[in-house]
Order: sequence, then structure tokens, then C-alpha cells
Amino acid sequence: MPTFGLVAKKELQLDTSPGEALERAQEAVTALSGTVTGSDPASGCINAKVPSSAWSWGERLTIVVQPHAPAGSLVNIKSRSWMPFNVFNFGKNRRNVEFISRSLA
Repeated sequence: MPTFGLVAKKELQLDTSPGEALERAQEAVTALSGTVTGSDPASGCINAKVPSSAWSWGERLTIVVQPHAPAGSLVNIKSRSWMPFNVFNFGKNRRNVEFISRSLA
């Protein structure tokens, strides 16, 4: 489904293990008032949703954690609008990604 560019992404390199990064990402989703809808520790993937607010109809988050040499993690964070034809989200996706990034750093 098209999202009309209402997607925010960020990639982080962390000095923590993938397991610890995944756990901290789940805690960050909860702190964002989000709900983890799926988690697969084997693949390092978390899917979550953030409820609607005065600024948006809600967002979907995808966080993927991969091992990164020598003992760190590479984390990809993506936030997209829940409504595929939403034209405005007033920067909510960017704020979601920045919140998760700050929580992991």
C-alpha cells in the first residue's frame, strides 16, 4: 500500500549485544505508549503499533536488530502512518524514530 512518503527511517550502530538492543527497543516502544504486536528474537525483528493522537491516526513501527562486528548491533527503525492514504502526520513518524533512537543510545 502506498504511504505517500510518510515514513521515517534511521539506522544506528550500538556497542551492545543484539539481545540487549532488542530488549531495550521493546522497552522504548512501551515508553512511547506503543504495543508490541510481534517479536521474533531469532530474526531480531519487532513490529509494534502506536495509538492515534491529536497529531495522527497512529503509526506502525518496525525495528530490526542485527549483529554488527565485533560485538555490537546494527538497528534499523522505521515508522509509517497507520492509514496508508494519510497525507499529513505533522512529523509524528520522525518523532517516533527519534524517541526510539534516543532510548537505545
